[in-house]
Amino acid sequence: MRFFVGYAGWSPQQLLEELQGGSWVPATMYPNYLFKTRPERLWSQVMSNKGNTFSVIAEMPEDVHFN
Repeated sequence: MRFFVGYAGWSPQQLLEELQGGSWVPATMYPNYLFKTRPERLWSQVMSNKGNTFSVIAEMPEDVHFN
C-alpha cells in the first residue's frame, strides 16, 4: 500500500486550464504500477510506457548535472 500525503488546491477552472495548457501529464493507471513497480522507478516507468518524447524524459537523471 502506498500513501501520498499533501494538499493541492486550485481556483475555479485552474486545473482545467493547466490540463489544457499541457502543465500536467495524465497517464493511464495500470495495476502493475501499484503492485509491482518500485517507488523509485514509478515516474520513469509511467513516462516510458507513454512512449515518444516521454520515453526520453523517463531516462533523464534526477540530478541534471549527471546528464
